[in-house]
Amino acid sequence: MTALITFGISSSITSYWFLRTVPGAKTISITSSITEKENVAEAVFRYQFEWNKQEKVAFLTLEGKEPDENFMNRFVGQTEPRVQRHSRKKFDRYDRIIDADTREQGELISVVSIRWICDTIAEVRSNVYDGDVGEYILRVHREGDHWIVKSFLDLSEAPWQ
Repeated sequence: MTALITFGISSSITSYWFLRTVPGAKTISITSSITEKENVAEAVFRYQFEWNKQEKVAFLTLEGKEPDENFMNRFVGQTEPRVQRHSRKKFDRYDRIIDADTREQGELISVVSIRWICDTIAEVRSNVYDGDVGEYILRVHREGDHWIVKSFLDLSEAPWQ
């Protein structure tokens, strides 16, 4: 494997940057496969389900899109809350999210972005809307063959707001 090393020389007038190949250097691969991204998102969604159990229905979005059928199948049998596609939601006259068919009150859970720290750690930005908006940053770690939320920061309760 070959890697590139960048170094530079700078003076007050100009800067020079050089690239030099280093044979045999080990490179770090940051995980970005769709499957791993979905595994991280699933861990975050399940964490949010446990944390906010009072809602009957959860509507999901993944990076601004409605998750595909394969992803939604991961939640078959999930009952508390029952998981629905984002397109199944409606708003009632009080701006609460409700299921279009059952009229049960629900919440919209969004995984907004996933940023890879390394192959085994991801930082996830998530929003939850249940009449109020909650914004969160979660640190998710890979342990063996699954992902676990290790830390949770509630940005909606941050002192700078």
